[in-house]
Order: sequence, then C-alpha cells, then structure tokens
Amino acid sequence: MKQFLKIVWMMMVEEWRSHSRIYRGHSFALFPVLVFIFAAAFSYFTVNYSTLNPEILDAGLLALGGMFGLAAGTIGFYGRDAFQNVLGQTEYLVYTSQTLPLSGRKLGAAFLIKDILYYSLILTLPVTAGFAVFHLPVIYSLPEMMGFFSLAAALSLSISHFTRPRILKPEMDLPIDSLTNKAFIDVSRSTGGFLKIIFSLGLLTFFYWYFVFFFPIANAFLRNPLLSFSVVVGIANLSVYNWINRFDSLKDYDYLPVKYRSLVDSKKKAYTILTLPLTTLLILVAYLFYPGDLFLALLIGYTTTMYSLVVVEKLTKLKPNIRFYQTGTFIKFLIIESIVIVPLLFASVIYRGIWIEIVVFSMLILFSSALIEEHW
Repeated sequence: MKQFLKIVWMMMVEEWRSHSRIYRGHSFALFPVLVFIFAAAFSYFTVNYSTLNPEILDAGLLALGGMFGLAAGTIGFYGRDAFQNVLGQTEYLVYTSQTLPLSGRKLGAAFLIKDILYYSLILTLPVTAGFAVFHLPVIYSLPEMMGFFSLAAALSLSISHFTRPRILKPEMDLPIDSLTNKAFIDVSRSTGGFLKIIFSLGLLTFFYWYFVFFFPIANAFLRNPLLSFSVVVGIANLSVYNWINRFDSLKDYDYLPVKYRSLVDSKKKAYTILTLPLTTLLILVAYLFYPGDLFLALLIGYTTTMYSLVVVEKLTKLKPNIRFYQTGTFIKFLIIESIVIVPLLFASVIYRGIWIEIVVFSMLILFSSALIEEHW
C-alpha cells in the first residue's frame, strides 16, 4: 500500500510538472484561482440577475462532477494518449509498465486515483468554493458531487477498458494531403476522438443559450436568435483549432523535409474541413427552433469562423493551447476579434429584414481574411 500511495503521489507531481512546463508555471499555478473567480462570477450573476432559482447551482455542480469524472475515467487527460503514443516520445509513469517491473493494472488504478485527487484540487473544489460564495448551501452538494465524479470515472474507465479508439487510415480516400491527414489521425487516436470536438462545441453552445434564455440582460439576442447564434458559432469553432494543434509541435518536424508554411496550411485545412460542416449543422438545428434568414445566418457563421481562424493563427501560430494563457496575446485576440464580432452581434440585434448591408460587410470580411491569409 505504501508503494502504491507513493506512485500516486509521484504521478501527481508528474502531472503538475507537465502542466506547469506547458503553461509556464506561474500561469498554471493561478489556474485554480481563475476557476474560483469564474465560478464565483457565474454564481453571482445566476443568483442576482437570472430568472433561475439559485438551486440550479446545486444541479450544475453535480453535472460538472459527472463530466470531470468521465474525463478522469479515460485514464486521465494525458494517460491514454500516452498509451497510444499520441504525445510522441513523452514518457509518463503510466506508460512505463513496458520498461519497469510495474503492472499496467496497478499503474492504471494509481492514475485514476491520482486524477480524482488532482483534478479535485484544481477544478472541483475551486468550482464548489466559487459557487458557495453567493450560494452557500451548494457546499452540502459536495459529497454527492464527489459520488457522481467517482461513479462517472468508474463507468468511463470500464468503457475505455473494453474499447479501442478508432484510427483513421492514412490511405483513406479524401482530397487532402498527408499533413492534414495526420492532424485527423492525431485527433482520432487521442482520448475521446472526434467526440471531444463535438462535446466542446456543444458545451459552448449550451452556455450561450443558457445566458440568452435566463438572463434578461441578454434577451436582446432573442430578437433574431438565429443570426446572433451564428456569430457565436464562429467563435466557438476556435476550440477545433485548439484540438488539432494539441498533439504535435514544430520540433516534431525538425528532421523532416516539411516547410513551416505547409504545416500551417495543413492545420488550416483540417480546421476548415471540420468546422464548416459543423457550423452548417449547428445553424440548421437552430433554424428548426428559430426560423429566420437561413442564408444570412450561414454567411455570418462562415464569416466569423474564417475570420477567427485568421486571428488565432496570426496571434498564436501553432500553439493556441499555450499562447492563449499569455495575458498580452489574449488581450490582443479580444480586441482584434471584437472588430468584427461586435458589429455582427449588433447587426443581428437590430436586423429587420434589410440584409444587404450585413451581406456586404460579411463578404468584405471574408475577402479581407483570405487576402491577409495569403500575404501576411
């Protein structure tokens, strides 16, 4: 038992060092603080400015516990990716059963316990404390939330034990180059496969409708909900760019005859191939509930999607998961993004059927984005 607990502790240290190395130490050390602040702000606005009963925070805490548990049960955010060698030559303790006299089953159990402890400290406890600032009774839901966390982790672990990630074959018949194909394979082989992209977009979509439906201050967006939502979809698509740049870096290509420009282009192609169908699908689903000008909504969705690609690619290159944690870069992103997003959101609110101005503006943005992408 003592040896097992030591392995758990070493894995926690390993996880901390890995995250602090990726996210520049001090930035990641502040992550639980940021989680607490955002949770407290969410609690404050829900209690004071929404039409919901504060008890909704109790249900929200249980839902978060379940989601965190599902993530932990897939052998961690890094673990199964290490097993599948998606992360390159990075050696994690959970991966050392092939070289050290440690059983894979014991390492897997230790990794699961480590995840429960580690992500409780940096996620679940800060969220609970943040919710409790303006709704103290949520503390009483903490034991139940930990139960949801453990059950979801056990369920996810059981499922992942009997399944294998689907791997896209390099020879699949798609009109894309090998580098773009590699981006798809990396995402497919990683934990959750392409489902995590759908989950990310679905979660961001949920928060948008939650804000619009239950906060009177945002009711203006319901004047033309289809158009307003199409603007938000383009921003939410940035999560796709994060995922396709998650599993490799420039140093992985140092010894290959690959130009930097070709690598960048492959990431943009992968982003485009994934986001345009997803954008269309999300807007069509919204159209079923809120009929409106479908052509204009699709045009706005494509405009914000491609403009956001240009902005994030120029500011973060191929490291959005790291550079977004840099305060200066994030502020620049917000300013540049707002140049297009704010006018489109405003136009979606005041839209009364005269859409030629929005079409012209969107076409100009698309043309400018393509021009900048080609020559900047």
